[in-house]
Amino acid sequence: MAAAGLATTAYAIWEARQYTLRQVQVPVLPAGAEPVALLHISDLHLAARDTDRAAWVAGLADLSPDVVVATGDFLSAPEGLSLLRTGLGPLLSTPGAFVFGSNDYFSGKPINPAKYLRGPSRRPRRQPDLPTAELRDWLLAAGWLDLNNAGTATRFLAAAALLVRDLIGRSGFTQEHYDTLTQVWRTAIGPIHPDDAPIAGDPA
Repeated sequence: MAAAGLATTAYAIWEARQYTLRQVQVPVLPAGAEPVALLHISDLHLAARDTDRAAWVAGLADLSPDVVVATGDFLSAPEGLSLLRTGLGPLLSTPGAFVFGSNDYFSGKPINPAKYLRGPSRRPRRQPDLPTAELRDWLLAAGWLDLNNAGTATRFLAAAALLVRDLIGRSGFTQEHYDTLTQVWRTAIGPIHPDDAPIAGDPA
């Protein structure tokens, strides 16, 4: 049993350093539109020791994505914010959106991986100890959308449409493509941006 536990721990440490880029093609754009590259980043869990991880993330800028979506757990310790600036900084000129995970509020602590098999995690009983406000301000200053607590479908769809709107004029993406792709959303919630021209299906 002890040997199995050691093996599991060793594998977890090794696996956490195997950074991987996976590419998936999703046929959702109108016919004739140029491809749009969306980069999804998640669970960086940066601490002071993770300079190699930050460098790997910085290298993703070479992919020249059209949109970046980051789904939380940027940090694992307060020192991770400076590394995040190094890693994510080259991508901040790209339109993006973000949400936070628990490790953007609370420092990471060693846990038994078997706990994940017992159901959803519970909110830690300790006080938040990470620079969440500084992290949020940095991302907002770059023009990224904060989707934290965007619980309503209206706010989520509006944010998604604004991200798509940023693609107009890039990679052959036109206003017509934007109108076609967002028509279903705009039928539900109405015009999203002041420059949106009325299209068939917009609520009156």
